[in-house]
Amino acid sequence: MTRAAASEPKRRRTPEHTFQSWADRLIDRIVLPPMFVTGIDHASQTTDNARARMAGRGIKFGLPDMFVAQRDGHLLHSVWLELKRGTSLSAAQVGVHVAMRAAGLHVWTCRTMADVVASLRDAGVALHPNADNLAVEYEERAKAREAAPRTPRAYKPRPVRPTAAQVQRARAAGVLV
Repeated sequence: MTRAAASEPKRRRTPEHTFQSWADRLIDRIVLPPMFVTGIDHASQTTDNARARMAGRGIKFGLPDMFVAQRDGHLLHSVWLELKRGTSLSAAQVGVHVAMRAAGLHVWTCRTMADVVASLRDAGVALHPNADNLAVEYEERAKAREAAPRTPRAYKPRPVRPTAAQVQRARAAGVLV
């Protein structure tokens, strides 16, 4: 192992993020138009200070990962999906899900692509006739991606630049003018 490789921080494997990206692709493919889908990730990478400011603005932590809406004639179907891969719901997620269900919203926790298809069907969303077969295919793709070895991140080489103190010492020594 080279020195540069040894000093690089290890990147975390995120099977849940891989699952979310493949579930988004599946939903785009199987939910018939007109439809709207979006992922929600508003708090995972923020500092405690930023989270406090967000909470002060009324942002709720623990919202499900995806929202799907579809108009079918005069009916509107909406679904909130919490996508989990190898983890369980946090206390904040459980509390938000209970409150959302009490307000009449459809909230499901999905651990596989088949769960995603089943939750969409349960909510009355119109799906492509081949949705079950596509779910099997996308599940295999997601699992293959999760099992694949991590490729090293390519970093752009950066020129070595002297610090301000080094420049000052060089000027004092008469090396720089």
